[in-house]
Amino acid sequence: MNKLTEKMKSGKTEDPTEKACPECLSLIPIKARRCKFCTAVIGK
Repeated sequence: MNKLTEKMKSGKTEDPTEKACPECLSLIPIKARRCKFCTAVIGK
C-alpha cells in the first residue's frame, strides 16, 4: 500500500498500454492495427 501511495504522490504517470477500439470499445494494445474482438481496422 505504501508503494502505491508513493507512486501517486510522486506525480509520475505510466504511459498507457491499451486503447479503446472505436467500433466495439474493447481495450486493445496501442500498437494494434486491427481489433482482436471485432476485427475492425484501426487507423492512426
